[in-house]
Amino acid sequence: IMFVCVFYKVKTDGLCCLLTYPCQKIEPIVHDGLSELDRSKLSSIELLSQDYYNEVYKGTYGQRNVAIKSMKMNDKNRFLHEAKIMKELEHENIICLYGVCTLEEPILIVMEFMKNGSLLNYLHDGRGQNIELRTILDFIVQ
Repeated sequence: IMFVCVFYKVKTDGLCCLLTYPCQKIEPIVHDGLSELDRSKLSSIELLSQDYYNEVYKGTYGQRNVAIKSMKMNDKNRFLHEAKIMKELEHENIICLYGVCTLEEPILIVMEFMKNGSLLNYLHDGRGQNIELRTILDFIVQ
Protein backbone atom coordinates (compact mmCIF):
# COMPACT_ATOMS: atom_id res chain seq x y z
CA ILE A 1 0.00 0.00 0.00
CA MET A 2 2.86 2.35 0.82
CA PHE A 3 4.27 2.01 -2.74
CA VAL A 4 0.85 2.81 -4.24
CA CYS A 5 0.59 5.94 -2.10
CA VAL A 6 4.12 7.07 -3.06
CA PHE A 7 3.32 6.46 -6.76
CA TYR A 8 0.16 8.61 -6.66
CA LYS A 9 2.03 11.40 -4.86
CA VAL A 10 4.18 11.76 -7.99
CA LYS A 11 1.80 10.74 -10.85
CA THR A 12 -1.94 11.13 -11.18
CA ASP A 13 -2.32 8.19 -13.63
CA GLY A 14 -6.10 8.58 -13.86
CA LEU A 15 -6.71 10.37 -10.56
CA CYS A 16 -8.05 13.91 -10.70
CA CYS A 17 -5.08 15.21 -8.64
CA LEU A 18 -1.94 14.09 -6.86
CA LEU A 19 -2.18 12.58 -3.41
CA THR A 20 -1.01 15.11 -0.83
CA TYR A 21 -1.74 13.47 2.51
CA PRO A 22 -3.53 10.32 3.70
CA CYS A 23 -7.17 10.37 4.73
CA GLN A 24 -7.60 10.62 8.45
CA LYS A 25 -8.95 7.49 10.04
CA ILE A 26 -12.19 8.31 11.81
CA GLU A 27 -12.54 6.34 15.01
CA PRO A 28 -16.06 5.64 16.30
CA ILE A 29 -16.92 7.63 19.40
CA VAL A 30 -17.32 5.39 22.42
CA HIS A 31 -18.55 6.39 25.90
CA ASP A 32 -17.56 3.82 28.51
CA GLY A 33 -18.00 0.99 26.01
CA LEU A 34 -21.19 2.44 24.45
CA SER A 35 -21.13 3.10 20.70
CA GLU A 36 -22.12 6.59 19.59
CA LEU A 37 -24.57 6.27 16.69
CA ASP A 38 -25.07 8.74 13.86
CA ARG A 39 -28.24 10.63 14.84
CA SER A 40 -28.89 11.59 11.20
CA LYS A 41 -29.59 7.90 10.39
CA LEU A 42 -32.37 7.76 13.02
CA SER A 43 -36.02 8.48 12.33
CA SER A 44 -38.94 8.26 14.75
CA ILE A 45 -42.16 6.72 13.50
CA GLU A 46 -44.53 6.66 16.47
CA LEU A 47 -44.58 7.29 20.20
CA LEU A 48 -44.93 3.96 22.04
CA SER A 49 -44.85 5.07 25.66
CA GLN A 50 -43.87 7.91 27.94
CA ASP A 51 -43.45 8.60 31.60
CA TYR A 52 -41.95 11.35 33.76
CA TYR A 53 -38.37 10.48 32.75
CA ASN A 54 -38.46 9.07 29.21
CA GLU A 55 -40.28 8.71 25.94
CA VAL A 56 -39.95 5.56 23.82
CA TYR A 57 -40.50 5.68 20.07
CA LYS A 58 -40.65 3.09 17.34
CA GLY A 59 -38.23 4.17 14.66
CA THR A 60 -35.59 3.15 12.19
CA TYR A 61 -31.82 3.28 12.16
CA GLY A 62 -30.84 2.90 8.55
CA GLN A 63 -33.00 -0.03 7.39
CA ARG A 64 -33.41 -1.59 10.86
CA ASN A 65 -36.52 -1.18 13.05
CA VAL A 66 -35.47 0.10 16.47
CA ALA A 67 -36.85 1.39 19.73
CA ILE A 68 -35.55 4.86 20.59
CA LYS A 69 -35.59 5.87 24.24
CA SER A 70 -35.38 9.64 24.67
CA MET A 71 -34.34 11.27 27.95
CA LYS A 72 -36.86 13.90 29.14
CA MET A 73 -35.28 14.76 32.49
CA ASN A 74 -31.78 16.19 32.76
CA ASP A 75 -30.11 13.16 34.39
CA LYS A 76 -27.58 12.09 31.78
CA ASN A 77 -25.55 9.94 34.22
CA ARG A 78 -28.57 7.82 35.25
CA PHE A 79 -29.66 7.46 31.64
CA LEU A 80 -26.20 6.37 30.43
CA HIS A 81 -25.88 4.03 33.43
CA GLU A 82 -29.03 2.27 32.18
CA ALA A 83 -27.43 1.90 28.74
CA LYS A 84 -24.22 0.51 30.27
CA ILE A 85 -26.23 -2.13 32.15
CA MET A 86 -28.05 -3.06 28.93
CA LYS A 87 -24.70 -3.40 27.15
CA GLU A 88 -23.44 -5.83 29.81
CA LEU A 89 -26.57 -8.00 29.63
CA GLU A 90 -26.00 -9.67 26.29
CA HIS A 91 -28.31 -12.68 25.90
CA GLU A 92 -30.57 -13.94 23.11
CA ASN A 93 -33.68 -13.29 25.24
CA ILE A 94 -32.72 -9.78 26.35
CA ILE A 95 -33.24 -6.72 24.17
CA CYS A 96 -30.05 -5.79 22.32
CA LEU A 97 -28.55 -2.33 22.79
CA TYR A 98 -27.37 -0.87 19.47
CA GLY A 99 -25.86 2.35 20.82
CA VAL A 100 -26.46 5.86 22.14
CA CYS A 101 -26.69 9.41 20.79
CA THR A 102 -25.09 11.80 23.30
CA LEU A 103 -23.57 14.59 21.22
CA GLU A 104 -26.73 16.72 21.32
CA GLU A 105 -30.00 16.89 23.24
CA PRO A 106 -32.09 14.89 23.77
CA ILE A 107 -29.84 12.00 24.77
CA LEU A 108 -31.03 8.76 23.10
CA ILE A 109 -30.65 5.04 23.72
CA VAL A 110 -31.20 2.98 20.56
CA MET A 111 -32.16 -0.65 21.05
CA GLU A 112 -33.79 -3.64 19.43
CA PHE A 113 -37.49 -3.14 18.62
CA MET A 114 -39.87 -5.73 20.09
CA LYS A 115 -43.08 -5.80 18.05
CA ASN A 116 -45.14 -7.16 20.97
CA GLY A 117 -43.85 -4.54 23.42
CA SER A 118 -42.70 -5.26 26.93
CA LEU A 119 -43.36 -8.62 28.57
CA LEU A 120 -45.16 -6.86 31.44
CA ASN A 121 -47.60 -5.12 29.08
CA TYR A 122 -48.04 -8.30 27.06
CA LEU A 123 -49.08 -10.21 30.18
CA HIS A 124 -51.33 -7.45 31.56
CA ASP A 125 -53.21 -6.32 28.45
CA GLY A 126 -54.93 -9.65 27.80
CA ARG A 127 -52.67 -11.03 25.07
CA GLY A 128 -50.92 -13.20 27.66
CA GLN A 129 -54.06 -14.93 28.99
CA ASN A 130 -53.77 -17.99 26.76
CA ILE A 131 -50.08 -18.71 27.22
CA GLU A 132 -49.31 -22.37 27.84
CA LEU A 133 -47.96 -23.33 31.25
CA ARG A 134 -44.72 -24.56 29.67
CA THR A 135 -44.12 -21.11 28.12
CA ILE A 136 -44.86 -19.38 31.44
CA LEU A 137 -42.36 -21.64 33.19
CA ASP A 138 -39.83 -20.82 30.47
CA PHE A 139 -40.38 -17.08 31.17
CA ILE A 140 -39.79 -17.68 34.89
CA VAL A 141 -36.60 -19.68 34.38
CA GLN A 142 -35.11 -16.94 32.21
